[in-house]
Amino acid sequence: GKPTVNDPLAAMRTSLDIIEALNGLSADMLRRVSASIGVSRGVMSTERDAGGRLKDYQPTDEVQSIAERLAESAQSGEVWAAGAVYRHVRRIYRFDEEPRVIEATTDGGEASLSLRAYRLLGRRTREDRAAEVKASASAIQLIGRSQEIAAIVQAFGDAKATGSNTYVGVEGDLGVGKTALVAAAIDSIDPKPTVLRSECGFGTSDVPFAATAEIIREACGIRDDATSDDARAKLRSTVEELVSKEHLRQAAFAGLEPLVCKVERDRDREAAGEDRFRVIMRGVEILSRALAERGPLVMWIDAMQWIDLPSLE
Repeated sequence: GKPTVNDPLAAMRTSLDIIEALNGLSADMLRRVSASIGVSRGVMSTERDAGGRLKDYQPTDEVQSIAERLAESAQSGEVWAAGAVYRHVRRIYRFDEEPRVIEATTDGGEASLSLRAYRLLGRRTREDRAAEVKASASAIQLIGRSQEIAAIVQAFGDAKATGSNTYVGVEGDLGVGKTALVAAAIDSIDPKPTVLRSECGFGTSDVPFAATAEIIREACGIRDDATSDDARAKLRSTVEELVSKEHLRQAAFAGLEPLVCKVERDRDREAAGEDRFRVIMRGVEILSRALAERGPLVMWIDAMQWIDLPSLE
């Protein structure tokens, strides 16, 4: 088939879901069912009805023929992504380190195009991403960035001395070394502060509280593969350890529980008109304040241009 989605992250997630679903089906069948999937990115011309529903779409470039060529080149059970997709999702998903160069025909078969293809290995865990940042920070030698590092360290020192919040923004083009710069600045602080890091992936802006949830999971030591029961238990033990007053514990747990695990709808709460956003904000405030009272706290939001609006608030 030739499905189309607007979000490269959703394309990766859907591709993995398809492969896993086929693997699950194969367990109950006499013959194995599998697929190879190619993901490319391009411009589509769409047609919608009066209600705004998508009726039809046509590519304005070679996006589908490239995706087909990727799928043909992939082995059974593999997902291959073109370079334009890879660049958007590589911080969230793992790929082979070395791309493969394949030939694809364009312009109705009249022209040939060499393109890089990247084999998808799976989703990066939060622990994987943190280890990669640490490794890259130690491997990269920053030249001519002493003033920027000093500015970040100075802002941290001001916050520590005054006991007030300080905000620092680091801007720059993709790949210029913003992450390495911040990592080097934090690494130069002694003693080391508590650091909670969230990385906003392309497409996560459509997931409410995605960045906030990652911060809370980091604070509570909740792994990405934790079950709902494990996540709930970790959250409860963290809140009980950090927050001394019972009513604040209850408020923190009520606000943060929906961020880390599945919860049943509380109809009484909804009927009372309680604002879900304010409940979550209150929970985040209580936990972050409790952490900061134990020592300086750094919340590091990477790729903030893709942060979801509730988390930004």
